[in-house]
Amino acid sequence: MADMSDWFIMKDSVEHRQKVLEWRRCKSNAERERFVKVNGVMWSEILRLSYFDLIQFVVIDPMHCLFLGIAKWITKRIWIDEDVLTEKALQSIQKKMSEFKLPSDLGRIPGKIHCGEGFSNFTADQWRNFFLIYATVVLWNHLPNKDRKILTYFIRVCTILVRRIVEINDMKEAYELLVKIIKLIEEHYGSLPNSHRQIEPEIMRQLTTETQINDIISSSSEDTYVDSIFRKPFTENLPNLTIVINKVNRYGRCQIGAEIFGSTAATQHIKSSFVLAKFINRDGNSVDTYPGQIQFFFEHSVHLSSYNLTHKLAYIKWYKPANLTS
Repeated sequence: MADMSDWFIMKDSVEHRQKVLEWRRCKSNAERERFVKVNGVMWSEILRLSYFDLIQFVVIDPMHCLFLGIAKWITKRIWIDEDVLTEKALQSIQKKMSEFKLPSDLGRIPGKIHCGEGFSNFTADQWRNFFLIYATVVLWNHLPNKDRKILTYFIRVCTILVRRIVEINDMKEAYELLVKIIKLIEEHYGSLPNSHRQIEPEIMRQLTTETQINDIISSSSEDTYVDSIFRKPFTENLPNLTIVINKVNRYGRCQIGAEIFGSTAATQHIKSSFVLAKFINRDGNSVDTYPGQIQFFFEHSVHLSSYNLTHKLAYIKWYKPANLTS
């Protein structure tokens, strides 16, 4: 870790473009492969844009760096190969995972992680779902304290780096947590062979990139239903009253584009009835995610003087917060 600062030497954009042009002048594929091994650069069609700076505008792919890299390496190389997660533990983990009920659009986790090499066939999306949804619940009781810290830090890193917009302070936090993970692994497991430096410098380089952060939540969404004031629609002796009909049309499912949302009222679509909804908290800044299950959909119309106003809504049963100590 002493020479870690030497990992992040910013490349010169002009020199990089010159090397790329040299790669294009190579006469054969074999010559180009040798050039890449020595210089670490190759041509990209996006470099035809004169204003594009590949060093500054590089986009890090969490699919390979984070999930098929670090996530897979921590789980298999440390926890499974070092017998932290035994075959009996993997069977218990699989049983616990089968109790989860997730929205259909999140995809499925393979059903036999306790067989063969365990976790060997996970895709990047499955690794992401495993760590962001399952891991804390299914792994916690099978890990010692040092590995619980690694798990907690890595889940936080995943939560930060998979966002569409990442603030500078969040990137600094991710960097610090990755360093803590490295130190914990070195302290408790030593220098593991064949690691290939999976905690790749490309991830860390995000921390030096200046990013312009836009406001991703509109001001019109700042109030939740709890804070809204509902007024009694019928008041005596007032002209031009709008009559609200006390009838609705009820449905068991709703299709938006190619996706079908189900409910408990439509048993054939009950797997797609589970949802996650985000609500802004009363402080106006933080956002919490709430799990629930759609009971049914309904459509209600209000007859105004010149037109009808129709609302399509869902009645959702929200889950109670879990007791973290149990």
